Amino acid sequence: MTLPFRRKLFYSFLVIFLLIGTGVIYYSQGYRFDFSTLSATKTGAVYVEAQPRSLDIFLNDKKYDSSLGLIQKGTLISNVLPKKYRLELKKEGYLDYEKNIEVFPSQVARISNVILAPQKIDEQQLIDNVKGNIILDKKDKRIIVLDDQKNIYYLYNLNSPNIINLNSKISSFFRQKIEDIRIYPQEENKIIVRTSTGIYWIDINKQSFKTIKEGILEKMTVARNNLYLVELPTKQKNSTSTDSFITTTDLNLIEETRRIKLPFNGNQIENIDVSQNYQLFILKDGSIWFYNNKDENFFQLAHSGKTAKISPDEKKVFYQDKDGKSFIYFIEDEIVTLEKKKGEIMKIEIIDALKTKQIEWLDDSFHFIIDYSSKTLDISDLSIYKPANKFTIKNNPGSWVYDKEEEVVYLLKEGKISSVNLSF
Repeated sequence: MTLPFRRKLFYSFLVIFLLIGTGVIYYSQGYRFDFSTLSATKTGAVYVEAQPRSLDIFLNDKKYDSSLGLIQKGTLISNVLPKKYRLELKKEGYLDYEKNIEVFPSQVARISNVILAPQKIDEQQLIDNVKGNIILDKKDKRIIVLDDQKNIYYLYNLNSPNIINLNSKISSFFRQKIEDIRIYPQEENKIIVRTSTGIYWIDINKQSFKTIKEGILEKMTVARNNLYLVELPTKQKNSTSTDSFITTTDLNLIEETRRIKLPFNGNQIENIDVSQNYQLFILKDGSIWFYNNKDENFFQLAHSGKTAKISPDEKKVFYQDKDGKSFIYFIEDEIVTLEKKKGEIMKIEIIDALKTKQIEWLDDSFHFIIDYSSKTLDISDLSIYKPANKFTIKNNPGSWVYDKEEEVVYLLKEGKISSVNLSF
């Protein structure tokens, strides 16, 4: 072997070594050759977190199995070329889930909080021959039903066949017109009654009552052992007060713990929503006001709103305008899942938004229960990726209420109370 030939052979191996070594280095750093562009490009990744956890993942029809251990909550698909993909999640016995996603170099496209809906959703029949047509309140095993034609309230217990006519019970204490009734939390035999002159709790078994608060009161709601009331300006002769207040009463102590002056007249309130740290007020003119208990600050969130709800995790507010446009206001950062910071507003897609009658947050704070004018009761997801995924849990649902602690929807239709468990 001649010296010139050996030199050529050496340099050939050196070039091959450099090419392979460079390729290995680039490969280890996440670069791949994209045959569609005929160039090397840095890859990204896709992370999928869903219930049920074991499922098939498809990116543009290429199948990936979910690889989950005892600790892993989701599946990471690495070395994905940066471009647009159609993501599909499939599992036998469940409806397919689809999203259009885009992968960027050195970034992870996260698809989290996914719920795959069973192809068959079971409904459990609970009570027959129910009087009334509206579920007004539900706590533990107690349900208050209203006959809105006769204005009669009934109390049902899922563990007992007995029916209690609350109007008859209340009339033995006072003859005032009943404005509203709520279940007293934690105490099975008590209810809270609002009349034209005040708020009272009544012990049905002991046939006793106690005054919680007197005055002109509106919009009663109960949450976390607290009673929230809108107190209107007094009409007494010796008073010139024109202020309205939202008050908080601890039901364990029967003691007022907070009293907040409202920047608007209380009789203009159409609806309220409360959580531990925040309060929402939807006025008749469409304005939506948000109050932060932490900094004791009011601000107007919308001017032509139809509905608004605080998420169970207290990080977001869903609100919808009268024209159907829907938004999320971020109380706190939601960077990982929705890429939004505190104070930002995100427009979201609600299919057939103008047909919605009632919208509630699901317990996970990333899905909604949507009543489409009592024709269907659906669940829709909250995501930065489209399309919005929606599936029906009940056709012609009638009156319903969602118990977040149980993750169960209770329905009343044609004299029957049934339930659908949403912890799929």
